[in-house]
Amino acid sequence: MGADDWLAPGTCGVKLAEFDQLTRQMSRAAPGLSTLADQLWQALHSAGVSTAPAEEIRRLAAWAAEASTDLRRRNVLAHDLDHESPALKTCLPGGTYLTLPDRYSDQTAYMEGRRIAARLGRGASPGITAADLTPALARGLLDALGPAAMLDLARRAGAHAAANPGDVRLNADTRALHALLGRGLALTTDPHGPSYVGDPFLTALTAAGRATSPPRSAPPAGWAGYQTLSTLIGASGARFSPAFFARVGSDMIAFDSTVRHDGRPPLPDLTPGHDHLINLLDAAARSGPAAAQALLSHQAMGPFPKGWTNTTGPNYRYLLHDRRDQWARSDHGAALGRAIQTATTGQDPESTRLTFALGKTLATDAKGYFEVGKDGHLEIKGHDDAGLDAMSGVRQAMAMALAKHIIKVNDIFQASGNNATDTGTPMSDVDMDYLLLYVARDSASFTTLLNAQTAHAKVVIDQAVARDSRYMVDVVDPEGKMFGHLLEARTQNLWAEKARVDQVNDELRSNVEMGVGLFSPQNPISDVPVAGKAVDIALELSVESARKQIVDLIVRQREEGAKVWVTAPTTDGEALEKLFSQLILSSIVAHGRYAHRNIAGASFATPGPHPKIKPVASMTPTEFISFLRWAGENSDSNHLSSAFADAADQGRRRASGHYVGVDGVPGARP
Repeated sequence: MGADDWLAPGTCGVKLAEFDQLTRQMSRAAPGLSTLADQLWQALHSAGVSTAPAEEIRRLAAWAAEASTDLRRRNVLAHDLDHESPALKTCLPGGTYLTLPDRYSDQTAYMEGRRIAARLGRGASPGITAADLTPALARGLLDALGPAAMLDLARRAGAHAAANPGDVRLNADTRALHALLGRGLALTTDPHGPSYVGDPFLTALTAAGRATSPPRSAPPAGWAGYQTLSTLIGASGARFSPAFFARVGSDMIAFDSTVRHDGRPPLPDLTPGHDHLINLLDAAARSGPAAAQALLSHQAMGPFPKGWTNTTGPNYRYLLHDRRDQWARSDHGAALGRAIQTATTGQDPESTRLTFALGKTLATDAKGYFEVGKDGHLEIKGHDDAGLDAMSGVRQAMAMALAKHIIKVNDIFQASGNNATDTGTPMSDVDMDYLLLYVARDSASFTTLLNAQTAHAKVVIDQAVARDSRYMVDVVDPEGKMFGHLLEARTQNLWAEKARVDQVNDELRSNVEMGVGLFSPQNPISDVPVAGKAVDIALELSVESARKQIVDLIVRQREEGAKVWVTAPTTDGEALEKLFSQLILSSIVAHGRYAHRNIAGASFATPGPHPKIKPVASMTPTEFISFLRWAGENSDSNHLSSAFADAADQGRRRASGHYVGVDGVPGARP
């Protein structure tokens, strides 16, 4: 019997005589236990004492009945297999064992996998595609090949195809072979899967990955097994287990760190010029959060076998910091960004931890790329735009990560405002400002952060208004300061690029023009968790067509010379004030926090003795303008908007102090 649960599929190795005896004993035990349970229950019940012992025996009897049924089925299978030529027997010191799968079809599939391996060894076609692979067949294939032969077979096939680029059939066959072997790896390297090949295989795979061809050569002069493995991972299109990334993936990264040379392109896979770590990172991204987290955090899944090689520190440190120059010659970190997004945009503790660990690394590096110019604004040190943008592909992923953890981002700044040093993360407010500076260099990433913070503001405003409008005072200061930090990050980026100041935060002014505070467009951050719930900031307009109707209405009214409350703001500060007013107004309307008598007879109100403001989407252009005019004249939000603008200005000044610092030293506190 195997060491694992013997009722599980694929875990039994049996001696036939002993297996026959066990089957007979279990078959007799089940009814005997059932009879004993009945007799004991009667005796205990008659005595007026607890019948729990009898119930426990009855439970064991039920288990024995189920187990004996399965044993009889397997016993028949074992005798059938013993008479078949594909039967596999293992000779051990304790005797000869028959490998017994859960189904006979698994045994035949396993043998077919071994036959396919033999055909591949002779240079013949496998006769199947990756789509045909079953777990048992995949295990037979990889058990027979072994890691070293598998990688060598894939490398030689790739080299042959590369030498004959015009041979369409040959190249198609090579891609199919790589996909077959790659999918086989995905199926057989999952410890929780039915076809796991075991720890020794993974140990051998890391050794084969580090081996070079010709022997004792050193990349890039030689060819490393991990370069071939990268091709198989990419060709598989499959999901790999967290254990694979923690062991094999981490060793790929560790190996890369030993052969990386500044100024030299990264090692390719079998495709010339294609960074071999891209396939690994893309596989982590498609394999789910646990897999991506295991690769980036290098979480030990041990115990590891003797000879296991670790990198120093987490993998993300090497990938984000040490390998920066390599990404500049590769995909600028786009694949790394995809893995980061998968790993950090959940709401589990590891997503949160990893988000701010990555953020700390990026923020620390970002500080080294800026200096204070003669005009008192930030400049890119040495005009090294290329160095700063070496990993530009990471920015949007980090924006998404921060958006998903926008509550914690706000907490970091609020903790600083309250003179607290412990933010629950490795990041201080200075770190966060530099991370925002790095991320906001990309316009789309800035918009992602802006939308997320708008969602956050919308929810806390809704919560305050729902309780009572006087609670809005507690919302104004922290929300205003957070928006200020965001805007200053974008402003300083444009200064560093020598851009015109009036280009600052075009995204904000555009959103306000479209009434984002009243009817925010659907966006990727619409499910930002705030205060324990998912936020839909689409509000009353949930469909894009309705939103476009209002946008067209606003634009048309602007063209017709409408008054200030429908014209575009001319500065980012004015835009902030308008945005906050819109957010307050939408909450007041949604919660009915207005004097209904004041809207009686208004064109934008429903008729009757108990008028309500109509849904915005149902208003005509004239009604909509009347509604905005009424809001401007009757809302008590004007003083709150002014306070919000002051708070935003404070946030901007504090962020600017972090950037420009004291006596021109970046990062110093004001």
